[in-house]
Amino acid sequence: NISSITTSRTYTCQYANQSGAVSESRFHLNVAQALQHIIVGGTETAVSEVKVLPGTSITLKLVIPTTADANEVVWPDGTTGTTYTLATVDRDMTVDALFKNTAYTFTIQVEEARYGYYNLLTPGEGYSLVTSTDELTRIADANYFVLASDQADLLIGLADAPKNGNKALFFQTPGNPLGDLSKVFTIEPFGDAFCLRNIDYDGLLLQTEWDRPDQLRTHDQPLACEWTRLLLHCTDGSWTVENGKYPGNWLGLWTPANGYRDGEEIGCNKTGDAISLLKIFSIAKTDFHARYLAGDAEKDATALIANPSFVGNGYGWTMTGSWGNQRYNGAVEVWHSTDFHFSQTLNGLPNGTYTVTCQMANGEGQNTGYMYATSGQQTERATVSQSCASSNFDAERDKMAANRHYGLLSVDIEVTDGTLTLGIHEPSAGTTWLVWDNFTLTYKGGEGLGIVETGWSRPKTHAIYDLQGRRLQSVPAHGIYIIDGKKYVK
Repeated sequence: NISSITTSRTYTCQYANQSGAVSESRFHLNVAQALQHIIVGGTETAVSEVKVLPGTSITLKLVIPTTADANEVVWPDGTTGTTYTLATVDRDMTVDALFKNTAYTFTIQVEEARYGYYNLLTPGEGYSLVTSTDELTRIADANYFVLASDQADLLIGLADAPKNGNKALFFQTPGNPLGDLSKVFTIEPFGDAFCLRNIDYDGLLLQTEWDRPDQLRTHDQPLACEWTRLLLHCTDGSWTVENGKYPGNWLGLWTPANGYRDGEEIGCNKTGDAISLLKIFSIAKTDFHARYLAGDAEKDATALIANPSFVGNGYGWTMTGSWGNQRYNGAVEVWHSTDFHFSQTLNGLPNGTYTVTCQMANGEGQNTGYMYATSGQQTERATVSQSCASSNFDAERDKMAANRHYGLLSVDIEVTDGTLTLGIHEPSAGTTWLVWDNFTLTYKGGEGLGIVETGWSRPKTHAIYDLQGRRLQSVPAHGIYIIDGKKYVK
């Protein structure tokens, strides 16, 4: 161990192998008097340059040795200390911090607001520009993302796709993402790549298909794999998206001759001038949740639950305890599982009253399993009472789809700390068989941000899907199917 290094130096290490041959390695340690960091939207990054939206608040920070005096750092207006905050940045600028007779220059560039969507995705509404893959990786877990064209006044949304099939990406007229969740995505790191998931249809990732690099759609992959890999590149503030399964193919207009306009479907096999240039905006999940539910009016908040109807598999949920046996196919089935918790936690919720529901049936053993909701020190629970003895998983799932009251459990809970955990607990150590499906969350009102609601409601497409997310041409002759996010059985 080497402690209290104050100057740069080189260490040389010689070593010999069994034959007596001597080798040498050198370790170079470069000591800087100070390191430059920039803080935007609560995220601190070790950089000296940043590109931001007009009106962004920025804090510049000089990291100095613990033995140094913070008052030795002097900013342009004569103030001292290791941090310097610019409350509102509206023009390009450089700022110098002086420390031990050395100037450390911070460079700030302000993004030109060329399109109307810049008036929606503002710092005041919680949005920041993402300008590097390192930044994207670092903030991915805690943020949602909105994708925009850097070539036209258009955002990207998920919709039923006649060319790709199932659901795919489209360029669309800008609209407030708080009122249109088809424009809100998670971007999930996966090795050297990323995966893309829409929060309003989050059971499945966007993916390509065998020998079909043109297709980028929801199909049958709930978790990251080779088919969902996307390579994201940022050059001069503009992003391009490369097909990770078939490199050399890029995101762009399905029909380039149509040009950029509302409703144009997107493919992932483009090259040259047909490659689309994008902007990526981030917003903290906690901030988005609070804004989405702002106000005192009752509102359906089910969209904030990850995978509430278990399309694909159990994405978004965690399990602790003895899980035993389980399967997913449009619902959850577990058997011979003891003392387990199956749950997820939502953060950034406005304080107030919420109603949590799900449907659950028990086919073996005592009725000990229950749905629960926890906030702070308060836990509310509802124990399963619906019997499904001598039945089977498919039949129970279909009953829940056909009758919203079948096996219905409901609890009301007061959220007091912005956090809500909801899920299923089976506390027994005996033989059990449980089936559950269709979690919902309703905000009943309470504290809010005082933001005016948009009054927007999603138009119903009435497209038909199977439980794997594949689009159907018509209602099947028998079995379970999905229309506008709800399950039906025939």
